[in-house]
Amino acid sequence: MLIMPILNTNKNGDTKIYNVEVKLKNASKVRENTLVNGIVDSNVVVGNSSFNDSIYNTKNKENNVIVNFIRNHHYRDKNRFLVTTRKHSDNNYYDLYSVEMPPKKVTTGLDNLYGQAILDMQKEIPNIKKGRYISLEKLGSVDHISDERLKKLKYVVENSADESNLEHLLLANNLGDLSSTLEFIRLFDFTILDEATISEKQIVDLLKSFDIISTRDSKSLERYYKIAIENKNAYKKLSVLSRILTSKPINLIQRNHNNKVLIKTQDKSSGNME
Repeated sequence: MLIMPILNTNKNGDTKIYNVEVKLKNASKVRENTLVNGIVDSNVVVGNSSFNDSIYNTKNKENNVIVNFIRNHHYRDKNRFLVTTRKHSDNNYYDLYSVEMPPKKVTTGLDNLYGQAILDMQKEIPNIKKGRYISLEKLGSVDHISDERLKKLKYVVENSADESNLEHLLLANNLGDLSSTLEFIRLFDFTILDEATISEKQIVDLLKSFDIISTRDSKSLERYYKIAIENKNAYKKLSVLSRILTSKPINLIQRNHNNKVLIKTQDKSSGNME
């Protein structure tokens, strides 16, 4: 399970860290407790090609390498690929996912996020919940969304007389990856885990209590808090991007799929959460 901690301040001024589960919308578990002839556990299979047996499977590989393998082994008549989990804890069987092919590459950072989601399925031990924290900033998923490029994008959008010609203008100004980012990021479900909502004050108070000593627990907590801040900054970039391109907030993070947006971004001009 991929967990994206993110810092958020609600309308009442309460700042909390929400633990958000991240997973691909187009991935479905099609078999449980199974064995498929010729397919081993913890693997990615495209047609007859196995990632584990490929030249892509190298030591210390980046997340995006898995996505490169999938794209490069894409068969025209195959719109999905398979991912096997690790073996069950009490037998030699595994679970099997079927996943739609990824879209064309937008950036390496976004591919890192996609690859991380695939890797999470590979590392899954069925019936055992284990969370893995992710930072959109560390993955490089928003590296291409700089203030300078957002300013340029806003100028192009506001001065485009013909909306039907906007995509051409974005490509001409080397901004095409920004317009593709929102579509790519919406390949994922971002769902708040209700039982895992933590007050920022609790985190800060705990960190203060560790000021004198440095322990493994204090370092883990500090890292967790840092990731939550990084994801807040990344989400803010995505929100600004969405408002420029669609004039709407990004509406990305939900609670229990009820379409209620809970993560807000701050409007500098008013100081309020929008």
